[in-house]
Amino acid sequence: MSAFPFSSMNVKSGCGWPSFRSPTALTQGVRWVTRHPLIATATACVGLAAVIVFATWIAIWFINFQPRGIVLYKDGRTVGQSYSHPIDEVQLVSYGGRHLHGWGSGALSIRFAKLVNRPEELGGGRLALLGFSRLHEAPLRGALCAFDISGNLEEPVWRSRVASGDGLPDPYSRDYTAEDFDVGKYWLYDVFPSQSGPEVVVTYQHMKRSQIIIRIYGLQGELLYQVWLDGTIQSSYWMADARLLVFAGSDASVNWGAGGTLLAARSDPLVVFAVQPTIGHVIKEYLHRYPADDDVSLAWWKYLSVNGQGVGFESGWVLDVLSPTPASETDRSVQVYMKYNELDAEVSWDLDELGNEIPKSRVVGNAYERNQLLPDDNPRKLPAPYAFKLSPTPPIVSTSQASETSPEGGNEGK
Repeated sequence: MSAFPFSSMNVKSGCGWPSFRSPTALTQGVRWVTRHPLIATATACVGLAAVIVFATWIAIWFINFQPRGIVLYKDGRTVGQSYSHPIDEVQLVSYGGRHLHGWGSGALSIRFAKLVNRPEELGGGRLALLGFSRLHEAPLRGALCAFDISGNLEEPVWRSRVASGDGLPDPYSRDYTAEDFDVGKYWLYDVFPSQSGPEVVVTYQHMKRSQIIIRIYGLQGELLYQVWLDGTIQSSYWMADARLLVFAGSDASVNWGAGGTLLAARSDPLVVFAVQPTIGHVIKEYLHRYPADDDVSLAWWKYLSVNGQGVGFESGWVLDVLSPTPASETDRSVQVYMKYNELDAEVSWDLDELGNEIPKSRVVGNAYERNQLLPDDNPRKLPAPYAFKLSPTPPIVSTSQASETSPEGGNEGK
């Protein structure tokens, strides 16, 4: 039996002498802990406590200071994100409900507010899009603004408004100024696939007259598209496959002659029209009812009438464009929705990409059907729901503000 304990040694090949392996750091650490158990335990407790304190601090910071969303206020009360009327204040809140920042300077000072995700290639994070009305304090008055909610909440990363250098088209020589225009409605659509993220469709409305600017901005604030309209805009819908932006509103141009002469005291006829936006199409001219006139981006233009009588802006009817019914091809169609508010009576139908009614798509609401059971001589009876038509020819609208398409105007021609 050898005098050396070779069981704990490594013997190199070809060499009779053993070589001893040095202890690893782990081995040394285990030996130290074994020899100093109290110090090791205390150190572990301090380290664990530090981790808990740090994790708690991170959680508290996240809950109290990380932006979660926005809250809208009207008359001191919260309103839903779908609220479509001017509001008084917008608060950016954390996950714990803490108010981080507020926008708004009084009653009806904000037209709209929306959080939107910004693509990574544009910087990532989220933007707060706010439209400040002319009732807001300067310098944000009348502007569309984008704020980085993780950055400077006082100064927008970009803003846009109607400026004096925009070359305002003034068809009736009324000496329009940029201060006459207020930010109006907005929508988020993916209009241009070549651009990162959705685009912002926004309107700027003359505060006393009927002129409107329709603009499309990228998320970096670049102006991509612009046209003018003499009328109003009620709603819009993006027909994705057909690449058409459809609007419902009214046409004020039919009631005015050259030089601003009022032709008749008629209510402006309700219209539905579609444009096909292209990047860089920024013009300072008005849309007209025929695509071949001045604006190549106009796809079609249709007036609403019933029994040959135009339906006016002040007739009591509301005209909207919405997502089409399930029976239609969603991205190549749009729903025309009408409602007579006083009676809560509804009728709708779908249009294809050419603006033509899709067969068998007309839907009549229950209230409308009940109304049709009234005797013909009842002044509250509405026109037959299938009598409403859309056509490219401007109809004659009654000079009465209560149009003949309302119950009080009678049911002649039904």
